[in-house]
Amino acid sequence: MLLLTSCWKSTPLDSTTLEENNVKTNTTVNMIESTKSSHAANVQLYRWYQFYERDLFDINRLNNQLDILDDNISIKTSAGTHTGKNTYPDRLVAYKGWKNSHQVQDSQVIKNDNGTLTLTANIVYQNIKADQSEDIYNIDYTMGLAYENESDLLPKFTTIEIVPTWKWEKKDFEDAYAVNRTKSLMYNWLLNMEQLDGNVEPFEEMLSENFQLDFSTATSITSIEQLKTWLNGAPLWLKQSSHFPENFSVQTLWDNEYEVNVEFDWFGVWKDDSLMRARTAHKWIVVDNPSEKFARIKSATVSQKEAFKVVTNEEFTR
Repeated sequence: MLLLTSCWKSTPLDSTTLEENNVKTNTTVNMIESTKSSHAANVQLYRWYQFYERDLFDINRLNNQLDILDDNISIKTSAGTHTGKNTYPDRLVAYKGWKNSHQVQDSQVIKNDNGTLTLTANIVYQNIKADQSEDIYNIDYTMGLAYENESDLLPKFTTIEIVPTWKWEKKDFEDAYAVNRTKSLMYNWLLNMEQLDGNVEPFEEMLSENFQLDFSTATSITSIEQLKTWLNGAPLWLKQSSHFPENFSVQTLWDNEYEVNVEFDWFGVWKDDSLMRARTAHKWIVVDNPSEKFARIKSATVSQKEAFKVVTNEEFTR
């Protein structure tokens, strides 16, 4: 088994800090592979949680949730084990009228020898039920994921085990939706950026109708065609790419509009085997239709914290 990515811990939800301590590997190939797999698992992790934090009975939201589950999903809780995606919608009735919050404290992804993934996460879970009673728990999640097809970028959950480990006396309710919604977008953006295949299609569901991207090394990009040109430019000179998010924060600007700030520690390998490093700061304005698969980037402004530079093998580590 290969340990892919280790813990990140979060401070209050309107200013969430991401601290990922990734295990160093002996080869750049492993580093890149592990990053893509961990991005993919995290996309699905945050999609799982965000579903419970808004309307559970919106048919589009439900279909998006079912899309991340294997047909034979097994979900084990203190109430028992439920098997099969087809019975999942019926179980949601128990949560009618609830407010839910899932605050991820740390997570870890392991790539197994057979290509499946094991994701573990510790969260603080809060709910306010229809009768206004409240529960607050620390919960450990162990989740198995597998790719349905070799060409799939996103795996599906095959098993989910939920184990409460601690009950809180009292804690003010914190709405985690903005964090979970924008992190699933961020990880999906990184996952697709790291494909290095020039394919613009996946970005179409992550960008608003009138978007503007101001990358630190390019003029403004305001159309899908311009983004396609960019993706088929310098990125195709790379054979490996890896982004490590840090210092993540999100603020609510208006209903369904957020400002995301995050820094990416970047490692790249050119096709001539030159090693590169850089650090960039990203400010995104994100608009959200909760019924869609992902929130969308309205604008992105990127600045260089550490300029792109060639580095030695010794410097190509975290």
